[in-house]
Amino acid sequence: MKLSDIILEQNCGCGQTPCKTYGLKEDSHGDGYEEGNIKLMGDMILPIDKEMVLQAQDDKYNRGLLVTSKEDRSYDVAYWADKFEPYPIEVEIDGKSVSKDAKTIKLLFHPEMK
Repeated sequence: MKLSDIILEQNCGCGQTPCKTYGLKEDSHGDGYEEGNIKLMGDMILPIDKEMVLQAQDDKYNRGLLVTSKEDRSYDVAYWADKFEPYPIEVEIDGKSVSKDAKTIKLLFHPEMK
């Protein structure tokens, strides 16, 4: 299945499994990696260089994450609250606070990953 087909399937908005519009079945989640044949293994595929808005299930606040998968295989991640723009938040790494007011976090590509 082509990546463009997977993106269409996951973003049709019907909310049904299998997808009523594009036929996405729950058991279509990956069998590993095959060059040129990317399989949906997560809940969604992040398009390169397009910021995606994830919203937390919350009865009190509108909040969530802004996530961008970058061309260099890194990720930019930011917390948002009420507006889709980075909002300052405390960041912990391995249980230690590294910033009390970070806005954008960059997760770098791991070069040994194959």
